[in-house]
Amino acid sequence: MQSPTDQATRDIGLDLRFTFHALRRSRTRGIPHRAIEAAIEFGMKRSTCGADFFTLGWREVRLYAELGIDLSRWVGIEVVCARSGEVITVYRNKNPRALRDKAGRHQAA
Repeated sequence: MQSPTDQATRDIGLDLRFTFHALRRSRTRGIPHRAIEAAIEFGMKRSTCGADFFTLGWREVRLYAELGIDLSRWVGIEVVCARSGEVITVYRNKNPRALRDKAGRHQAA
């Protein structure tokens, strides 16, 4: 019999571990595992709230297009990983400006 953690995670591809939630969300949102791998490999990383966020934004798409890597179909993909490296969830962010630290922008001088 499998333990609860074995049932909740599945191995997919290159050393990436996905929670059951991440697998379900990627499937229902139509985000292929290649897009998740691309976001982790080429995307901008930021760490907050005990998790690592990988964002594949237009800047990264433009940078890697100059190097001959086409990531344009995956612009806006966000991957949230636990510090252990396990993928927690994935989604397509339609408003990347919402990610900015709004409190930091409005502080008085």
